[in-house]
Amino acid sequence: MGDVVTIRTRKVLSNRLLYRKQMVVEVLHPGRATVPKTDIREKIAKLYKTTPDVVIPFGFQSAIGGGKTKGFALVYDTLDYAKKFEPKYRLIRMGLAQKVDKGGRKQRKERRNRQKKFRFFNVVMSSNVGLQLDEISKYLDRMKEQKRTTEKCIADIEKDRAGLEERIEEMRRRKDELDERLRVEQERLLRQERTIRQGEATYAKLMDSSQSLVDFMKKEYQDTRRQ
Repeated sequence: MGDVVTIRTRKVLSNRLLYRKQMVVEVLHPGRATVPKTDIREKIAKLYKTTPDVVIPFGFQSAIGGGKTKGFALVYDTLDYAKKFEPKYRLIRMGLAQKVDKGGRKQRKERRNRQKKFRFFNVVMSSNVGLQLDEISKYLDRMKEQKRTTEKCIADIEKDRAGLEERIEEMRRRKDELDERLRVEQERLLRQERTIRQGEATYAKLMDSSQSLVDFMKKEYQDTRRQ
């Protein structure tokens, strides 16, 4: 009785974009602590008529009290699709990939710091000197192109500046002409004002003379009548 294991799948979804079937897996194992993943893979493979290497179970949690475990499973169409879309850590757990031994974290940090100290030396003395020279030549070409662009911009600015200087000189000439015309008009206005004042003075004198003449004529006329 303790060896009876029942596996049920539900919420089965066919994901054609990732070439797999996705499902929720319920494992009933009364009398047993847990069920190995290998047994679960074999039973699901038999249930879906495929091989165990394309079955990826994960995320299993046992219920409180035991006897029941729930998780998820992915059934890929082929092993190549499984290796293409599955995370590397799950492939390593399923035995479908090899773990790369990177060494301890402290050793990696020390090696990285040592490489920082001799980075320039390693770059110069590495076997990729040709690649470095190509990058330098490309950089020089970019700098030359930038230099040509800058020279062209400077030439355009100089040309614009020459045009502006010509316009400024023309505006100065026009200003001088306007100043001269204004001076001439002011002189003409002053002459007209002097002429008007002289005319007014002459008119006043004429009026005085005419009044004196009228008074004289009146006096003569009166004297003549008395006689």
